[in-house]
Amino acid sequence: MTTTQLLRAGLMLLPLSAALPAHALECPVSPNAASKHQIVANAPQIKQFQKRLAAENPAAAAESIIGTLKVMYPKASDEGVANFMIALECPVIAEQNKGEAWEKTQVKQFADTVHSVLAEASHS
Repeated sequence: MTTTQLLRAGLMLLPLSAALPAHALECPVSPNAASKHQIVANAPQIKQFQKRLAAENPAAAAESIIGTLKVMYPKASDEGVANFMIALECPVIAEQNKGEAWEKTQVKQFADTVHSVLAEASHS
């Protein structure tokens, strides 16, 4: 299975260092697809979330957006939320064109942040 297929299948919970070579950084067509349709946001909502991720500290924005998603989609699994969040951030990272190593590091750091926020929320 290629990296692109893994992304599209929403299997972002795999360790990204092994699953996502940066030269193959291809973002899912829609974060909705990455969440396996547990979250179905409209295009303006997706754009707004992406603007927040680009403008704010990604960790703070992730925490805030995850809180919003948990309220809007209370039945969404943590996996669905994580996949949605990573798919939101993917084009934000890709647009910056800072090289393969940087992209790989950024996606991994963001995924780690998302998983940490979700783990904290589960233990609260």
